[in-house]
Amino acid sequence: MKTSAWVCLLVFCVFAMAACDDSRKKVPHDGGPDADVTDVPDDGDIDGEVVDCSGRQTCVPWVPAQVIANDQLVPLDDSVCELLPQYPSYSRVGTNNLFPVDCEERFGQYRYYQSYLVNIDSLDATKITDIQEAVDGTVYADSYVNYSTYSSRICLRSNSTCGIAVYHFQTKAWETIFPDRCGNNISGNGYVIFQQNNPTETSLPELMLYDLSTRQTERLVAGADRPAVFWADDDLVVWGQYTPDHSATLMKILDRSTELVTTYPEVTEFEMGFPYLLSVEKHKVIATLLSAPCATDYTEWNLDMWLLDVDSQEWKPIANDPVWQQVLFHIQWPLVVYLDYGVACTGNYVDEYEYSRKQAYMVIHNLETDVRRPIPLPFDFYRPIALSENWKLIFRKYDSVRVREPAYILDLVAAGLVDEVGNVIPDPTFPPVAGN
Repeated sequence: MKTSAWVCLLVFCVFAMAACDDSRKKVPHDGGPDADVTDVPDDGDIDGEVVDCSGRQTCVPWVPAQVIANDQLVPLDDSVCELLPQYPSYSRVGTNNLFPVDCEERFGQYRYYQSYLVNIDSLDATKITDIQEAVDGTVYADSYVNYSTYSSRICLRSNSTCGIAVYHFQTKAWETIFPDRCGNNISGNGYVIFQQNNPTETSLPELMLYDLSTRQTERLVAGADRPAVFWADDDLVVWGQYTPDHSATLMKILDRSTELVTTYPEVTEFEMGFPYLLSVEKHKVIATLLSAPCATDYTEWNLDMWLLDVDSQEWKPIANDPVWQQVLFHIQWPLVVYLDYGVACTGNYVDEYEYSRKQAYMVIHNLETDVRRPIPLPFDFYRPIALSENWKLIFRKYDSVRVREPAYILDLVAAGLVDEVGNVIPDPTFPPVAGN
C-alpha cells in the first residue's frame, strides 16, 4: 500500500466500529454490505471480560545483549543509486531474487526517476527505463514486482496524467496498458490491480483488475464504495471498502480460480477501522486493524495484526496487545517482520509528528510455530520493505529530519536469527523478565 494509507486510516477510524465474540473465531460467509454492525461498549468490557490496560505501567523494555554488526548490513542505495532512491513501500522480491528500485538521477539541472531491477544476492542492477524518455516527459515510478509480473505507474508530462505500464522480462520492453486516469498499482501473478478514475460515473477511484494473459479488464469495486487498501497473490485478491451508507468498512476476497467473492465483516473485539494494511500469501491474509480499548486520545489508538486462514475461515490475533502497537509488516510465509512498540515499551506509530515516538524494534515472527524475536539492531525507526525466499530482509532506516532514508539488506540466516527453512531461533533474553 502507498503513502495514502495514513489518510485512509484517519477516515476509517471515524466510520468503522464493530464487535465480535472472541479473539479466535470462524468468520461468517456472505456478511455482505448490509450485515448488521454491532455497537461496541464504551467501557472496554467485552462479553463481561475487562481489558487489562496496565501494560504501560508493567512493561519491561527489552535491551539487546549484542547488536548486529554494521558489516552484516548491505547498503542497497549505495550499491544501486548515485542520488536518493525512492523505494516502493511494499514490493515483493520477485523471481530470481529481483527487487525494483527507482533511483533519482540528474540530467542537466533537473532530476528524474529511473527504474532498476536489482538482484539482492549479487547486487547486479539492470536499468529498465531510459533517461531520455524521462526528459521527454515519460516517467515511470512506484514500481512493483510479484514473481515475474512487473507493474509501474507511468506519467506523461504532455497531458499531466498518469497511467499503468507493465514490463515484460523476456522481451525487455514496456507496455502501457492504461494511458491515463490511474493511481496506485500492485501486481498479482499474471495480473495487475490498480485504481482508476472513471469520469463518466464518479471522480472517486475504482478498483480494477487487468489480466495479462487475456488482456481483459474487470472492475472489482465501483468508486462510490471507496476501495482503499488492496493486495494480490496467486489466485486471491483482497481489498477493503465501505458499506453503501459509509457507516462501516468491509474486507472482500476474490478467488480468481472460482470467481467467488466473499465478504468479511469487521472482526476485532474493540472499536476499530478495517483495515489499515493488508497482505495475502499462501491463502493467508494479514490485516492491521485499528482498535482503541485503552485509548485516552488519538495518539493511543492501537494497531493490531490479525491473521485470516482463508481455507479454514479462522481469524486469530498475531500479536494482539491492547496497549502497544504492531504495524508496518512484510510477509514471506511463514515469516512476518513487523514493528512492535511493546518490545522497548515506548512509542506509537499513529503519532506521526514525533520522530522519537516512532522508534521501535523490528520483530521476526514465524506464524506456524508462533516463535518470535526482536532483530537486535540499534533502537531507531525502521520500516520493513520486503523479505525474500532465502530470508533476506530489506528494510529502510529513517532519520529524524527525513533527509535520507537509506535501505539495507540483512541476511537473517547469516545473522543467526532464523535457520534455512525459516524457523526463528529463540533469543534467550526475550521476552525480558523484571529485575534482569
